[in-house]
Amino acid sequence: MCIQSDSEKINKGLFGGTEIVYAGAALTPRWLVWAVRGTKAQTAVLSALLADIVVQDYAQLSFAKLVADTGLNVGGKFTDVSENGSAFIDLGIGPEAERFKELVISAVQEAKK
Repeated sequence: MCIQSDSEKINKGLFGGTEIVYAGAALTPRWLVWAVRGTKAQTAVLSALLADIVVQDYAQLSFAKLVADTGLNVGGKFTDVSENGSAFIDLGIGPEAERFKELVISAVQEAKK
């Protein structure tokens, strides 16, 4: 399954402003691959074997109370990265985003068996 989202982030404070973030992700039986591009950030393309990562619904994290957003928090070993890392995949709102989250979480759990 693949998903794509465009979101507008409004940053408050001294360096506030609006940023448009474009994200796309693909789930295969063994891999999670995603790309992110923002109007204020460089493009990043990442991938990971499902067995090497932990994924969480961002909305379920305590940090979501401070910074509201929707998507997946991914942690673990990414392809061609020497140390474990973490990343956020912005999935947007809607039934497709919810379905993608469910599929990724389930696939990662299955890969660890």
